[in-house]
Amino acid sequence: MGINGAGKTTTLSILSGEFPPTSGTGFIGGYDIRGDQSLIRRKIGYCPQFDALLELLTVEEHLYLYARIKGMGERSIPRVVRGIMSDMDLLDFANKAAGSLSGGNKRKLSVAIAMIGGPSIVFLDEPSTGMDPVARRFMWDVIANMSTKEGKCSVILTTHSMEEAEALCSRIGIMVAGRLRCLGSGQHLKARHGSGYEVDIKIDSVPASAVLDAFTLLARSSALPVGSFAEIPTHVATSFNAKGKGPIYKDEADAKNVLINLSLVRVDLQNLERLCGIMGKPGRFSQIGPNRSGSALYDMHMVTGDVQVASFLEWWILEDLFENLAGFFTENFKKAKLVERSTLASCRYQVADEGLTLPQIFGVLEKSKKGLGIQEYSVGQTTLEQIFNQFAGSTNNPENAE
Repeated sequence: MGINGAGKTTTLSILSGEFPPTSGTGFIGGYDIRGDQSLIRRKIGYCPQFDALLELLTVEEHLYLYARIKGMGERSIPRVVRGIMSDMDLLDFANKAAGSLSGGNKRKLSVAIAMIGGPSIVFLDEPSTGMDPVARRFMWDVIANMSTKEGKCSVILTTHSMEEAEALCSRIGIMVAGRLRCLGSGQHLKARHGSGYEVDIKIDSVPASAVLDAFTLLARSSALPVGSFAEIPTHVATSFNAKGKGPIYKDEADAKNVLINLSLVRVDLQNLERLCGIMGKPGRFSQIGPNRSGSALYDMHMVTGDVQVASFLEWWILEDLFENLAGFFTENFKKAKLVERSTLASCRYQVADEGLTLPQIFGVLEKSKKGLGIQEYSVGQTTLEQIFNQFAGSTNNPENAE
């Protein structure tokens, strides 16, 4: 596995003799890839990344052609070709020109060509690309039968599908910038590079009543007097009590209606920075910017020139919840770290595997779930996809070096 440009296809091209290696060598079946390619090609089958088909030849004609190139006896060719078309579910397309096949059936034909002649090693470069889920699962069954159950050959394949790698491969390597960074079974990679458990958390949406309570505190402290930051329209003023010191609401449903009216109360960035100071955390203003937790507020300012106070307060409450969550993880789990905050209300933490069991992690989270405002969470071992992204996003990848 590897991102585009990591060197997967180039590696297979060198092994199959299409390109010479710039340095070093390799051996296939005891033969040196630098000088014994004519002998190596008798032992390998190769499905390239892009279908190398002759558009005017039919499916059956392709297989006859490659069977003869591989040196099969004329008497056995019809039986072998028929068997491979049956295995690859291509019998219905035997007399169709390759150029008229769908993308999925072209991939099936390319894999069938790689299999013909009984090679001991088969190279498959992204064999399931362009296939629908049913055809992809069928292809996996064919490859699994060929390599493991029937033991006909060894298979080296490249893929971008983590599911495909876990379903088929006994050993998995991740390539970055032309070098294998890891190699082993899926479970070995998870244990070696996974660093324990991943905890995905989604925070509850902020109740309208909580936003209105924060609004009231600002108004009562004279931090948000009417007319100071933005004029409150007449029909919105009815949402305030007689002294203009905060919004009035009966229940949560009523609070939502009041909040809709208060969305008209807006401030500019300068006054927003002042609000952060009044609320006791002036440094939090730095989070209002592109690619930060307050990016939505920044985008609102860029479009309209100001920011809804209600949206600002909702963001502020969520930031308080995430600060509490960070403190909880630091206190309860050693070496816990925030991996990503994918949305304003969700995040992923990595918890080191230091004698902890899944029941223990679930127990600690379940006890504190309500107090932390957690709506839902999941705990699991690091997935292969996350390990792949870890390598792809590292500075070892030249695309990320800057």
